Amino acid sequence: MLLQRIVKHAPVISVGCFVTLVPFVTAFADTTENAARSELPKTVKEALELPGLWESAPASKCFPSRWSGGTKGGFALEVESEFCLSSTLGQQIPIQEMNTQVKGKSSANGELMGRPVSFVRVQGSAVAPVSGTPRAEAAVMVLGYEVWSDSIEAPEIRWDRNFTMLNFDESVSLPFNIGPIPATVGAGVRANLDANITAALAIANARASFAPEIKSSGYAQVAVDVRVAKGGVEAELEFLNDALRIEGAAGLGLDTTAFPPTVVYVAEAKGHNDMSALNGHINVFAEFLNGGNRFERELFSWPGYEQSKVLFSQSIRPTPVFRHFPEIN
Repeated sequence: MLLQRIVKHAPVISVGCFVTLVPFVTAFADTTENAARSELPKTVKEALELPGLWESAPASKCFPSRWSGGTKGGFALEVESEFCLSSTLGQQIPIQEMNTQVKGKSSANGELMGRPVSFVRVQGSAVAPVSGTPRAEAAVMVLGYEVWSDSIEAPEIRWDRNFTMLNFDESVSLPFNIGPIPATVGAGVRANLDANITAALAIANARASFAPEIKSSGYAQVAVDVRVAKGGVEAELEFLNDALRIEGAAGLGLDTTAFPPTVVYVAEAKGHNDMSALNGHINVFAEFLNGGNRFERELFSWPGYEQSKVLFSQSIRPTPVFRHFPEIN
């Protein structure tokens, strides 16, 4: 009788135990996973302090751009720029030598009557080590002479420099007579150069931008003077007006969607240029002296070169470079 009761209720007891254990096991698993996740790194710095395996990052990549125009042996221009993204990461590399870095350069060179001229050159770099102190440096050269340079090394860098390095308007004039009528001939050059250089660096993350802007032109005038007015012919040639901006960033980020979170390498580079060069016009004019009215009419003009375009816009998708392996107890 007792045996029959045990057999009769045995399935109920077994099923009852199973039903009771399932929620308990599930809750235990959830608690264990949540506890494991709570111990995982939440920043790149935390992740790199844990045991794991380094992998190689993508190879260095550079984005060049070049434009040229004019007549060789006469007046010619060439505008070049380049921005590079690179990293030194890997299992066989000592951590003291690991880093991410960006560097860029831009220049405007030309030729005047067969003679080469270096108008402006801007260059710089930013290096962010995995273990160590970030550093940044930059320099600007005008007509082959260094007019500004600086470098900085600090645990965290925020660098934003705006300056005018060149601003002049120089002219010469020569009086002469055409019979009894006085006349003058004159010529001049105008030039203005501004630049903006920025850098932002922290551990294993580097960002920088270079934005030089140059405006330059030449002009000439031949005029005759009478007592109350003067008139004549004037011409203006735009040498180069160029506003260039190249920028980019390279560094390490934490992919928290992975389990465990993975350190990834990310990078991007962008470049844009607005430029016009070698266009001009010739006018005839008449001007009343002592603040009087001025009248002018364009005889003819000639188009030069124009460019307004994206030079490059590239990004490197997140690439795992350090995988953390949680300890299993």
